[in-house]
Amino acid sequence: MLRVARALAPLLALSWSSAASADEPPPASEDDDTAEVDVDSTVSPKLSLMTSPVLFVRPIFRLTAEHALPGERTSLALVGAIGTFKIPDATGATSARHTFYEVGAQARWYPIGSFRSGPVVALHGRYTHFGSDRLVDNVISSAAEGVGVAPLVGFKAIARDYITFEFLGGAEYMVHRPRYQHQSEDKAGPVLLYFHVNLGWSIWY
Repeated sequence: MLRVARALAPLLALSWSSAASADEPPPASEDDDTAEVDVDSTVSPKLSLMTSPVLFVRPIFRLTAEHALPGERTSLALVGAIGTFKIPDATGATSARHTFYEVGAQARWYPIGSFRSGPVVALHGRYTHFGSDRLVDNVISSAAEGVGVAPLVGFKAIARDYITFEFLGGAEYMVHRPRYQHQSEDKAGPVLLYFHVNLGWSIWY
């Protein structure tokens, strides 16, 4: 009996190891659809959300939401801002705080590169309101109440972790300005400086 047990022991050990190997899942293949992929190399971001940090000193919060169009050489952006700042009166002795808001849109084209990175050419239109005909230095750009149109040029870049940076500049032409009963001597002219530096994130879906 002991001899029989010794003879069968190697066969039992081999059967046990074969059963254990059968229970283990097969190794993942490089061609398997479930294999982990690099998102950056396979998926392109479609939406960029950016703010203008320099405007916080007013304080004004400005948000730009840009969405890529098919082909990623063109895009559309919506721009909105809200905040307050003080405007001195005609004598400069006192100042009143005014509520500022802005709504606008941009049509963008990337002649070199794409939505992810490259030079930008854009046409920007916006309505700005703050209840005065005075010219306001909006930290970097000039601001005036009314409707303005601006051809813009700049550059945009999206980092690997989807941090997005851009700058846009141009000349804004005021096509409509409201008339006030008491007009300011330093009211804005027909052409203003437009320049913004934006920082934010891009997302994909």
